[in-house]
Formats: sequence, structure tokens, C-alpha cells
Amino acid sequence: MVTTSLPGRLVRRLWLLSAGLLLITASAQAQSGFGLPGLSVQQPFDPLQQLRSLSSPASLANSVLLEGAVDPATYAVGPGDVFQVTIGGPQPIAVAAPVSADGRLIVPDIGGVEAAGRPLGEVREEAERLLQERFQNVSVQVALVQPRQFYVHVAGAVPQPGRYPVLPVARVSNALTLAFADTLRAPLRNPAFRPSLRTVQVTRGDSLFTVDLTRYLTTGDVAFNPYLHDGDQVRVPAYDPAQQSVFVDGDVPFSGSFAYRPGDTVLDLLALAAGPVVPQATTTLRHARYQADGSATTQTFELEALQADPDSAPLVEPLDHLFVVPASRTRATATVEGFVHFPGTYPIELGVTTVEELVERAGGLRDDALAQGAHLMRPLSQPAPPPAGVEPPLTLQERQQRLLTLEADSAAFLQRMRLLGFDVFSRTYFAQALLDQGRVPINLDEPDERATYLQPGDRLVVPRDEQTVIVFGQVERPGYLVHEPGLRVEEYIRRAGGRGPAATTTYLLRAGTYEPSTSGRETVNSGDVIFIDGDIASIDPDVEQLRVQDRNLRQQRINLVVSSVVSLTTTIILVLTR
Repeated sequence: MVTTSLPGRLVRRLWLLSAGLLLITASAQAQSGFGLPGLSVQQPFDPLQQLRSLSSPASLANSVLLEGAVDPATYAVGPGDVFQVTIGGPQPIAVAAPVSADGRLIVPDIGGVEAAGRPLGEVREEAERLLQERFQNVSVQVALVQPRQFYVHVAGAVPQPGRYPVLPVARVSNALTLAFADTLRAPLRNPAFRPSLRTVQVTRGDSLFTVDLTRYLTTGDVAFNPYLHDGDQVRVPAYDPAQQSVFVDGDVPFSGSFAYRPGDTVLDLLALAAGPVVPQATTTLRHARYQADGSATTQTFELEALQADPDSAPLVEPLDHLFVVPASRTRATATVEGFVHFPGTYPIELGVTTVEELVERAGGLRDDALAQGAHLMRPLSQPAPPPAGVEPPLTLQERQQRLLTLEADSAAFLQRMRLLGFDVFSRTYFAQALLDQGRVPINLDEPDERATYLQPGDRLVVPRDEQTVIVFGQVERPGYLVHEPGLRVEEYIRRAGGRGPAATTTYLLRAGTYEPSTSGRETVNSGDVIFIDGDIASIDPDVEQLRVQDRNLRQQRINLVVSSVVSLTTTIILVLTR
């Protein structure tokens, strides 16, 4: 292979030119301190707040942040770009080559190459061809090493309009990030108006186009956040939300109001509120348009048909409302905890899956599980189990019709209690009994003839069989006793030291269900509770004193009402007799 060495004079010239350009570039970088902020979508439904959060000092790095390798086919070269020219040989040389103010790439020993406005790939290819003609039999390479900085102009509904330096790899959102950096200033003097990030106007030479940054923030599609070019003018218009909004609600993650954008269809609104992926269960869209008199015209569309023919999607107008109809969800989840082989959360079918089936999905009961002590925790807002003897219907509508629903707002119950005339003990008992309605006892040892159907969010708790019996109340030594099969109530009372002097009725409450019995002849099972009631007055004088005080307060209220009525009647009589 034949190689040609470079003349010493050319080497010295290239070396001096390279050193000077590197010093100039380093000085410019040190003085500018400008970096390209990144974009992190946290709350896509509030794009204005998003732009403000990006302007924190921590997000403004001094280094050039890139999304990836620069695309040679789309990157437009301009004045200020710095290339590196590498010429191989026994002593390879790397020289910095800038693009001059008049748009020419200065290549040592070659001259200038017209570069401004041309794609990077074309400029690089032409420069390498000219270098290869000049330096034969050695490798040559031209690469972009430092993107230039240029100014863009930001105006309109921003806190800080003006001229901002950006990089060719910056997008429209980066310029607005800088314009929204001053969070102490309102973007508009009239609080009735807001910035419209859906219709950002970009003027580039003689052309004008609009950018929908809100859609970029919800979908991540960079087509709605294009790159900036030298001298671009970015203007953020203002809009009146009361007159120029559109609304999207229903089965979408980013529901709410958005600025109206001319030319949008119902599919555009769906993409805006749903993000890059429309929920799979979505099948129907309802489009409503309200008239000046308050009336509305509505249309219902099948999503599949609109997606097959997007041109058929109707245009939207200001104040239109799109409702994404939720699909019927017949599947949900319920949780089983405690002493089953595989506790966890399992899918269920509404009104069809039973407690016993949930236990089977969890691998069945463990040997040390207290089957008769299991219970189901269900919020008051959830439907209660279906009535006894009702067979599972075939359709979802029939399933929902046969479910009994408890009153969801328990707070409303407590507020209405003051109208019922309850005393302090009745109110306490009522509140406690109401809270207990969320606990459904389940005896997994003896399945009930009436199946217990699971509801979404149910939590089945299977306790451990501790082989104990609880004895408390009017006994000498209340507490836990070791369970022995075959023993009756009286034997456990004897082992607890016998009844106390104030003992009255004895109750046996079965584990889990707490079903009471007073016969005393039943055999006690593990987990059962034995309670010996007593005379409250003789047990605790403070309780009796509280009862007397409550009775006295009620009597005082009655006396006050009677006194007021008598006083009013006397006043009326005196007036009439004068």
C-alpha cells in the first residue's frame, strides 16, 4: 500500500488552526452556561405546571443532552456548528472545522463548502469527497462534534417573553421551558384567560404551523413537539376556558377540560385524554354538543367503526363534550388472607364466584386453619350476599338485580341518629352494630345452603386454630383456656374459677359467627367464646352514675322546653288581656 505523508508546513498550519478553534469553542462554552433541559412527563393533564417544573436549576445542565444520535438526514447545518476533520496517515491529524457566519464549512487546505440549511449527511459527504481528492490513499472523516447555539423568539401568554438561546436538538417545549422559568410572574394579566399549549404557533421564515404540546405530553409522540430551527418565532396564544374549552370524561386516564384546537375530531380528543393506548374495554363514544338555549344534541359512535374509517369522525366545536362509555366489567378481584396454602388476590366474576371457590383457588385450608372462625370483610358500600335459595342467574343484569345493597353513607346514618331520641348507650350500641355490618361470618367447616357470592374488594380472613376457648365476664379468672374436645360450658367456667357474685346469664358464642346460645348443654369447640353477663350497677358504680347523669340531662331538656312553652303562653295571655 502506498502512503503519502503530509508536508510539514501543512501539518503546522492545521495544528495551529485546530488549537485556536478549540480555545475559542471552550471559551464560548464557559461563558454561555446554556444546556438543553430534558422533558419528564409527570402530570400530562396539567401541561402548564409541567413546563414550570422543567425550569428548575437542577434540570438546566451545562452539557448537551441528546435524545440519541443526530439524524444526518434531518439535522440542518447552520452557522456555529463545529465539525472535526480527521486525516489519517503515519501521523493522523484531527482539526476542528467551524461553519462560518455566512454558512460555509471551512475545511483546511480545501476551502469552503456551502453548508447552511443543508442536511448534515449531504454536507459531510461532500466534505469527505473533497478531502479524499486532496489526500489520496489515507482515510478521511468529517463528523459533527459541537452543535451550534442560535436564538429563537418566544412571545404571547408566557411569564417571560423574549429571545432565548437553544440548540438544534432542542424542541418547542425546551424554548417554552425557558420562557416559563419565572414562576413568580403570571403568564396573563387577566386571570380569566389561560395559555393554550394546544395551539402553539411557530413561524419559520414565510411559513406558519401550530403545535399541540398538550397532546405530546399525554401521548409522548414527538411529532407534536418538533425541533426548532434558527430564528424560529414561537407564540403561545391565550384562550378563555369558559368559551373555548372541550371536555372529555369517562373511561380515560386524563379526563378533564382542554383548550379547543380547530380541526380536531372526536378521535383526536380520545387520543388526547387516553394517551398512546386507548383502554381495551372502550367500545362506545358519546359526543354531545350544547346549544345557546341549554339544549344538547348527542351522537353515539362505535369506536371500532371510527378507527376503521377515521375520515368519518365528526369535528368538534368549542364546549363539546366527549364521554368515553365504560364497558361492562364482569371480572374483579377478591383477597384471601391467613391460613390457606396460597394467600393472595384472585380474579372473581361478579355475583358468580363464591367464598368456597376462592378458598379452592388459594389451595384450600391449611391443617392449622380455624375453618369455623373465618370471616369476610366487606365495605358498607359493597352489595350484601344474595338472599337464600336464589340460584345464580345467567346474565350480568340478572346477577345485579338479585344483589341486595347496603346503605353506603354510614355517616348519614350517624347524623340522623340525633333525631331518634337515643340515649348514650343506645347511640354507642348503634354505632358499633353499624360497623359490624362490614363483617360477614363464614363457617368453612359447615358450608351454608345459601352460597356467599363474592363482591369486588372482598377480603376473606382465615384465622389460625389456636386450640383455645375464651372465657370472660363474671368469672374469677377470665382469659384463654386450652380447648379439650367434648367439654361443655360449665366445665370451662369451673376451670376459670367459677362464676362471680354478680353473674347472671351465660352465653356461648360460636367462633366466627358469634351465634349465641344460653342452654349450656352444647359441646364447646376450639375458638368459641363463653361470656358470663352480670348486673352492671353492682359491677361498676361509674357506669350507673353515667346512666343517671344521662337520664338527668334528658329531663333537664324536657323541663327547659316546658318552661319555654309556659313562658311564651303567659306572654301571649298578658298581651291579649291588655
